[in-house]
Amino acid sequence: MITPTSLDRFEQELDAELRTAVGDAKSPLNDMIRFQMGWNDQMGMPTLHRSTERPHAALCLLAAEAVGGDPLQAMPAAAAVELANAFWEIHEDVRRGNPGASERPTLWWLWGNSQGINAGDGVYSLSRLTLMELRNRDVPAGTVASVLDVLDTVCLTRSEGRYRDVESDNGPDVAPEAYVDNLDASGGALTGGASRIGAMVGGAAQPVAEAFDLFGRRLGAAWRIRREVDSLWGHATGNGPSLVEALDGAATLPVLFAYARAKGSDLERLQALSRREELLTDEALAETLDLLERLGAKEYAETQIEARVADALGALEGQGFSPGLRDELAAMVHYLADGPG
Repeated sequence: MITPTSLDRFEQELDAELRTAVGDAKSPLNDMIRFQMGWNDQMGMPTLHRSTERPHAALCLLAAEAVGGDPLQAMPAAAAVELANAFWEIHEDVRRGNPGASERPTLWWLWGNSQGINAGDGVYSLSRLTLMELRNRDVPAGTVASVLDVLDTVCLTRSEGRYRDVESDNGPDVAPEAYVDNLDASGGALTGGASRIGAMVGGAAQPVAEAFDLFGRRLGAAWRIRREVDSLWGHATGNGPSLVEALDGAATLPVLFAYARAKGSDLERLQALSRREELLTDEALAETLDLLERLGAKEYAETQIEARVADALGALEGQGFSPGLRDELAAMVHYLADGPG
């Protein structure tokens, strides 16, 4: 799938804003943060490694532009939501014990759990401070206070959702419908918040800002489900580790649906694999993926993605955006939610 132009249209300006926000202080904490952002290696030396794309920032800037605002004026807000996302990524890596790739370990894997949590908290503080820089871009003080409220509410909502995620990870008894409800409520909170903040900075009226919030929430939920589907059935990377993690209790929608549907020998096989009663060979994992698909798990997940894509696009219908910006927003939706192809 072609990468949307909105992901790199303001790449240089966004990178400069983020580097200014993090600063160049020579401290271990700043070194960890610069490592997380993809600018330094673990020794604090500049690296050519580039971190993942920054779709939250792109959504924020697109929303500001779509409602008639200046995306450059909204740049501190875009940087702030990306820093908030980095905060969540650090804590999620710690929670899941994710070591990262051999060529690029995760932050906590290099510096330990305690320093990982400390760095994550530092990044969250930076996200709030960066948002306050809107005061220096001629954004009204009332708007700055309102978008800060949105950012904090998003992080609280995600914390509540993360509690339910942890509960889901304790076993396969969570109903897939309840899991999807949690995604709708909190899984897309940051994409919703990023879109809403951009619209608010751009001067949108409250109903339009709320429409962008719904747009982003539904997109975020669809994107999360897409990542779960691709982690199991994607062909770009091996799916064995992702399936093992899911069978070990890291809840994903396809596995939860399979457990809810499986009966007899199918259920016994899933339970046996989770209890490690047989070797998880490549053949066994491939057979398990076939079982999930036969039970309708992949189809169900794809149906949930499609419904949320329709909701996301529908939330912005009739808003009077220019055709070019409308197409850019739609391209972002399909890029994140439709997967490779």
